[in-house]
Amino acid sequence: MKKYLFIIIISSFVACHQKEIAKTNTSPPPANTAPASDPVSEVIINATADINDKGTAYNIDSVKIKDDILSVFVNYSGGCKPHTWDLISNGMYSKSLPPQIEVVLKHANNNDNCRRLSFRELKFNIARLKYQGNKTIVIKLADKEVHYTSK
Repeated sequence: MKKYLFIIIISSFVACHQKEIAKTNTSPPPANTAPASDPVSEVIINATADINDKGTAYNIDSVKIKDDILSVFVNYSGGCKPHTWDLISNGMYSKSLPPQIEVVLKHANNNDNCRRLSFRELKFNIARLKYQGNKTIVIKLADKEVHYTSK
């Protein structure tokens, strides 16, 4: 009798443990799964913005520009609550050719304590970053740089 009771207890423990492992899976999605995409947001230009404040942790996988839309592909921990993302510039261009502007992607996780690795494509309309007199500028985002040529 004790032997059967022991087997039942061990089986229950293993089943619960497997359930917890499934809840905290941090493996990336399969290769054929595209990251979730948000609607296009506007870049925020604020002369007093702290362009060093990234908010909650995230990683930028890549960036690309098509027309006036900057796509930022990110990964972050979470997935149980909505997250917000803002692309912020202080509007200051460096004196270089082409002009350069630094932007920051600010992430707020809404106190999301989930540990799932999430992927997202964020889209921002960057038309407001155009530099008068130059059609091309360099946008610097973290360790990424991308050339933006306006029409």
